[in-house]
Amino acid sequence: MRGSRAPGLNARVILRRVLVPAALLACAAAATGPALGAVTPVPTSGAAAGKTTSIVPGISYKVIKRSGPQVLHVVTFRANALTRLAPAQSSGSLTKRATLTDGMTSRLAQGATAGINADYFDLATGTPSGVLTVGNRLLASPEPARSALTLGPGGAFSVGRLTLAGRYQRLDDATAAPYPIRTFRAVNRPLPSTSTTGVVAYTPEYGSPTPGGSVYEVVVALDGGGGITANGTVQGTVIAQRPGGGTTIADGQVVLSGKNGSGNAIQNELPNGARVQVEAAIPGINPDSWGAVGGGPMIVQGGVPISDAAEGFTASQLSGRTTRTAVGQLEDGTILMVDRKSTRLN
Repeated sequence: MRGSRAPGLNARVILRRVLVPAALLACAAAATGPALGAVTPVPTSGAAAGKTTSIVPGISYKVIKRSGPQVLHVVTFRANALTRLAPAQSSGSLTKRATLTDGMTSRLAQGATAGINADYFDLATGTPSGVLTVGNRLLASPEPARSALTLGPGGAFSVGRLTLAGRYQRLDDATAAPYPIRTFRAVNRPLPSTSTTGVVAYTPEYGSPTPGGSVYEVVVALDGGGGITANGTVQGTVIAQRPGGGTTIADGQVVLSGKNGSGNAIQNELPNGARVQVEAAIPGINPDSWGAVGGGPMIVQGGVPISDAAEGFTASQLSGRTTRTAVGQLEDGTILMVDRKSTRLN
């Protein structure tokens, strides 16, 4: 696919392993649900290969064989009232890996019809490398150096680099001088070991106790439950303080985890009972977005191939022959989900 040209095509490669926290799913509405139990077997070899097969009305599948050997699996469809593309977790936790098949199987009753692997992930923690929002719920913050795909209303694609502007502030003591606005660097992504300070916001979607270390944490019970949303503001009350990490996160809670000096500020400013406001601004994600997922590098924009998107991937990540996935959109709105298999790996 690299170096190809298609009018109006916006696409990018999404590198991924077999076990994935996130996926992109093409979902048919409940009206087509009964067809899911009798999906036409998809052709993968022989004379049937290369022919387009209908999975359910409006969603087609095709296998293309090339020398190498290489096998391309291509799903095409148009987003409409009954069919859409949306990010999803393969498991119920960002730190728990699962196969794409697991993620699909658990969503068949919801209309999931086809899926591909999405963003890469941290081999140590299992968390996605880039942004992940499901609807407007923020599960993981962006990686500013790499492309992200935002799915707008009606299925329109937007590909670009996103940045988190995370802020929190104590709201008590209205008659006193206001407390300073503090920042947090990430949502559900531990700070790198090279970072000597900084704050991370963890939510129940993290799926594990918060990482340990030289940190100080507070648990915030959000008003009315819920969670952190992209470009949303939530308020809550500090209900617990904990040094050293290892905090379990219940539904309707956010944990602010500060390392070293940032932890000292949390300890001093956010005692039990303190009221706090948390905001996660990500310009580029609209309130009516169907979701956003990280990936990269971008390989085509506006029908023009991009030979080097300068997104910080290593040569070993890009140059080796291996299985890769991509998603793109034609000028007429048709969505392509592509999975390239190679049966002989370097």
